[in-house]
Amino acid sequence: MKYDSLKTTSFTFLLCLNSPVSQQTFSLLRSAQCKWSQGPGEGDPGFGSSIIEGPSNLTALVGTEAHFHCTVSEGWQILIWLFEEQPILSVTYPGKVIITDKSYSQQGYNKSTEFTSELTIYNVQLNNSGRIECSIQILGGNQYAFLSVQVNGSLNIKDHNLTVRENQTIEIVCEAVGWDPAPHITWMLNNITLDNSNYITNWSQGSNGLYNEESILTLIPLTNSSVICLATILALSKPQSATVALLVYPPPKRIGLSKTDTELRLMWIQVVREGIWLHICRNDCLQELQLEQELEAEFIFGDNRTNKKKKDGLG
Repeated sequence: MKYDSLKTTSFTFLLCLNSPVSQQTFSLLRSAQCKWSQGPGEGDPGFGSSIIEGPSNLTALVGTEAHFHCTVSEGWQILIWLFEEQPILSVTYPGKVIITDKSYSQQGYNKSTEFTSELTIYNVQLNNSGRIECSIQILGGNQYAFLSVQVNGSLNIKDHNLTVRENQTIEIVCEAVGWDPAPHITWMLNNITLDNSNYITNWSQGSNGLYNEESILTLIPLTNSSVICLATILALSKPQSATVALLVYPPPKRIGLSKTDTELRLMWIQVVREGIWLHICRNDCLQELQLEQELEAEFIFGDNRTNKKKKDGLG
């Protein structure tokens, strides 16, 4: 049956729905139809009543409860909750509840001349996502909202013990598995949110319809750090997170020399070189020195010896 038929001023549409109802429910609805089909003014359901506040859009995590509220003014005779245009629960004045699906329940509250119906959906699943409607069976007497059911999967940083040398590049991988919708992933370093230019995120959809995501963070750490990966979806009151400690060790120390130490080192090298040279050429050098001395002595004393011989008459 099309949704337009729900806008009639009688209740006969419920008897024509294709959805199955129990014999007890059928009898109750048949009785309600006979009571409220007397004509406008006195017998029409909800004549003169209106919806003061309808249900609001809701996002819920799978496995939790979802709650919707519908507040109507006095004069109402029947309030019907529908999911995707199919009735799931009805309330007749002054508070008789007719449940057609045990996954739902209703709690009613009276305040002055107003009545509020609270619809509860238990253990919501992905197939509960859709249009939730409150109707009091008069023209314009319906308001609706949408339920969105989401799944928060697992979140994990691949390496739990990360060690890296100071000023060395490291890649840290965060995996989100089994989410719906795909989460929004961000990173924090020592409780400071990192710019998205520091990481790359890719997602894919599995055969089960859920989403998997991988985010790769690139860092050049200087000190020991705490790295946090966060995943966010609307149904979570706070982000789901995974944390890892990053241990940074310094590079090997280099032995440095002062200017004075360098000069002394060069002088010592020079002395060693000269010592080695003297040791190698010691014999040759001594012979050359002795020959040099003899030539020099002959040059100096040679003429004096000749002149002395002439004076003695020996020449």
